[in-house]
Amino acid sequence: MYSLDGFSKDSIELNETQHFQLFGEEVTLVKRAFLSFDAVCHVEAYPLKMVSVNRAEKRYDWNHIREFRMDQEMRSQDERINFFFCTEPRATEFSQMVTITEGQDFQMVYLMMPLLALCLIMSATFSGLNLAIMSFSINDLKLIQGSDSNLRNRQRAGDVLRLRRHSNYVLVTIIFGNCFCNTSITLLLNYFGDVYGFGEFGYVELTATILLLIFTEILPSLIFTKNALPIASGMQYFVIFAMIVTMPISYPLSKLLDRILGKENADEAAPMEVDSVQLVAMIDEKLDDGEVGMMNVVQRALDLRKKRAEDVMTPITEVEVISEDMVITKEFLTDSFDRGFSRLPVHDKDNENKICGVLNLFDAMLLMDDQGRGLTTDLTAGTLLSVLEKRRKHCFVLNSLPVQQFMVELQRGCTMAIVVQYLGDKSDVDAEERLEELEKKELEKLKAKEETYVEVEEDESEREKEKMAKALRRESYQVIGIITMEDYMEEVIGEIMDEKDKKEVKTK
Repeated sequence: MYSLDGFSKDSIELNETQHFQLFGEEVTLVKRAFLSFDAVCHVEAYPLKMVSVNRAEKRYDWNHIREFRMDQEMRSQDERINFFFCTEPRATEFSQMVTITEGQDFQMVYLMMPLLALCLIMSATFSGLNLAIMSFSINDLKLIQGSDSNLRNRQRAGDVLRLRRHSNYVLVTIIFGNCFCNTSITLLLNYFGDVYGFGEFGYVELTATILLLIFTEILPSLIFTKNALPIASGMQYFVIFAMIVTMPISYPLSKLLDRILGKENADEAAPMEVDSVQLVAMIDEKLDDGEVGMMNVVQRALDLRKKRAEDVMTPITEVEVISEDMVITKEFLTDSFDRGFSRLPVHDKDNENKICGVLNLFDAMLLMDDQGRGLTTDLTAGTLLSVLEKRRKHCFVLNSLPVQQFMVELQRGCTMAIVVQYLGDKSDVDAEERLEELEKKELEKLKAKEETYVEVEEDESEREKEKMAKALRRESYQVIGIITMEDYMEEVIGEIMDEKDKKEVKTK
């Protein structure tokens, strides 16, 4: 019979540095001892090493004593765990319960510290990749790939665009990796709290919050957003590796999201859809003046859909209008050109609201050139129009006509248009006012000439006035401006200055 020192069924509290002494009549039969988790000694937890007995420390007068000690340090954290003391061969029908205070396994601590640092770095990486890859829309990437002046940026945009073909898969992979790392960080901090004794005062939660705030929110936002495209392109293979590793979880979830939310069309051959709001945002991001100018051109072209003829025309008040019976001389042409005019609308000699055509001064100068022979080539504006209108077509458009429809007229050969406004019921009132003005002018002429007319002449004058009044009442429109090809182009490109224009141009 043999047993432990202080034999009892109650557990004996020891620490891992103390020795076990066995004594009894047949203790010499014990060849091996160990600690087990179960009472039947089937599972060996820690082996015990037999050591020589110091005779001076014997507490009993037994001749046969066996002494054992822990052969290795405890592996788990600082807790009190119950073990069963077992021997081979077994000496009793039960094994003694032993409670041992475990020590700190610093080898495990040293392993956990680099693991914590790795989890922090990986968490920051996943958070940053989420910002870098998902911050670009499909249209942004296509625009960079197709029009950026930097070849390297075009290649990077193509790399990110290939990832965005599986946007939900990439997103689930990144979020899953981020959550896994954050959970691991919390567990590791709990382990360190238990080892170093600060896990019971809320320090673990506070430390985890601070570390996650710094490494998963602040640093990724500062680093990845400023270099989003290079980082997203450079880490594409890391993302692909993470997608493969997390495929059993990420892929089914991504397919579910594709079914519920739909899939982004990241095909390079798909048309790019850009609205004016996105263009404004892209213009703000551009620093190169040339790129900004091109963006402005595209934005103006989009804005044309909202504009009408009256928005792009040159008002008639800014245009010098001449009568068709006016004699055009070289001096007149030179003076008009010096004042900045290049085209002059020509109205009917009896009705200023009736535009007969638009006289191009440059064509008129070429037509009236006498080659220095001193010949008189002065012609009226109507005569010049009758010749030049064969190759200078013009048309009439309403002021409410959309500019997009006016493009059709330009394609048909109408290089300049007269913009008119429909008056409706107001035309009768305007006709009466204009008739009164004509009567006043006639009276002034009669007074100036001091002529008297017989009754027949007065009747004839009355008939002319009545005829003129009917003609005026028939007019239900008013000329308000002109549109040329140059007007249309300037709405898209901006102000055009050529050899025909001056810095201050009064009309087109």
